[in-house]
Amino acid sequence: MTSTTTTETIALELINNAARDSGSARDLAGPGASNFDPAADAVVAESRIADAEVPDGGYGWVVITACSVLCFWCVGTPYSWGIIQAALVKDRVSTPASLSFVGSLTAACISFLALANARLIRKIGGRNTALAGVAFLGTGGILSSFTTRNVGGLFFTTGVLMGTGCSLQFMVC
Repeated sequence: MTSTTTTETIALELINNAARDSGSARDLAGPGASNFDPAADAVVAESRIADAEVPDGGYGWVVITACSVLCFWCVGTPYSWGIIQAALVKDRVSTPASLSFVGSLTAACISFLALANARLIRKIGGRNTALAGVAFLGTGGILSSFTTRNVGGLFFTTGVLMGTGCSLQFMVC
């Protein structure tokens, strides 16, 4: 069984609209020429000018980097609870059902506190809200390291404090 394949190459060239509209012969533009007429579409011209300028002097990349780091922590922390839970179950701290509720509370706080966080962002701004989220998340993580034998302490430190921090960070990014 044999098969044959054919390939056809087509050369594309830009057309100068001004020459065509003026009634003269069809003038083909060379490389780098554009068929865009700024006088015909002022909105597109303004958009191109706005896109060519770097907003805030390039500070936007700092904001994107900060949001990436915040998302790493506010998404990664609740999802890593399963690893901690396995170690706590192995040490017979509590039942898997109770411990899984602690981790679920952290993730659920993102939804529970959404409206309150939106008001807080409007009141104190996104940067301060993110810093408050980092403070809650860090404080909850440090305090939960001291309460690994107490399920009630884990509910408060990991569930509530870290959940509040994750929620604040999630709303900012």
